[in-house]
Amino acid sequence: DGDGGAAAMDDGDDAGGDGGGARQHNLSGAKLCAIGLWAEHGVHVLSLPDFAEVAVGELGGDVQPRSSLLATMQGRHFLLVALGDGTLFTFLLEAGGDGGVALSQRKKLTLGTQAVQLRAFEREGERHVFAASDRPTVIYAQHGKLMYSNVNVRDVAHVAPFHSMAFPDSLCLATTD
Repeated sequence: DGDGGAAAMDDGDDAGGDGGGARQHNLSGAKLCAIGLWAEHGVHVLSLPDFAEVAVGELGGDVQPRSSLLATMQGRHFLLVALGDGTLFTFLLEAGGDGGVALSQRKKLTLGTQAVQLRAFEREGERHVFAASDRPTVIYAQHGKLMYSNVNVRDVAHVAPFHSMAFPDSLCLATTD
């Protein structure tokens, strides 16, 4: 989609109290966004509404971020960044000792060979992430760790939650065909 991979997380009310100056980031009420920059090949976590930089994740390489997502799964906060070559980076977001946000536990894995589009959805009250690509994958947390489950459909371009009486808690998948 060419946006450089932007994502936002709003876990509740503003954690800063007065709305200006120094801001507390305990993440239980943080308003954050993640922006993937094409020129720097990294991802920046910013606080909202002031867009102050609170953390930077290095991606390296020469492939641009195409999709990013901030998601809370099983009480843990994750940043997922997908690149144009099918690579996925994951980070754990934690409250930093200086009142900021720290990115830790950086992991890199290959989900496919084409750009990945990340989309969060709920299933039975739990948050999951669908990674749409040439090799689609469902990402979920189990025992505090991210798990990956392949989907038996190829070349998924987009995904959207779908709920009806006949098909409760479903996903609608659009392929490239």
